[in-house]
Amino acid sequence: LFKDPEAYNFEKFPNFSQRKHDLKTDEGVLEMSEGIQMIIDEEKEAAMEAGKEVGMEEGMRLMDYLFSHGRSEDANKAMKDKGFLKLMLEELKDELAFAN
Repeated sequence: LFKDPEAYNFEKFPNFSQRKHDLKTDEGVLEMSEGIQMIIDEEKEAAMEAGKEVGMEEGMRLMDYLFSHGRSEDANKAMKDKGFLKLMLEELKDELAFAN
């Protein structure tokens, strides 16, 4: 029922089936598109704010460091949480100092 986009069971799952049906309409697609666009806009805004505060070059270096070490969750969290961003920047500085 969850995986098959054409499957509905209005007797057992009336609310779920109705909502699933509603989202398949043009209005439902528009509603989902607007919601997704809102999330994208919020993520961009958070990334830009983090970049302004840190400095673009330093922020890019941090993101490169985190992604190259398989730490995408830390990168995402750093873009949203200023305290965590500062912690990650300190880690990067320590790592660069240790490497030299």
